[in-house]
Amino acid sequence: MLDCLDTPAAEPTNNRAERSLRPAVIARKLSCGNRTERGKRTWEILASLAATCCQNADDFIDWLALQLSLAPHAG
Repeated sequence: MLDCLDTPAAEPTNNRAERSLRPAVIARKLSCGNRTERGKRTWEILASLAATCCQNADDFIDWLALQLSLAPHAG
């Protein structure tokens, strides 16, 4: 449960994750993406996917296009 005690690289808090999400929360609020629960949830999902792509060194737009079958097909 407290992996941070056995693994020095593991951080004991989620402060870094909370701080990394803060710009997305501010952007969502400024863009009116939170006027509905659905808009809020959609923004949260897209922000999370974009952050994951960034951590994996993937281009979010390219990744999203592949998921939505918008990318040109090779062949």
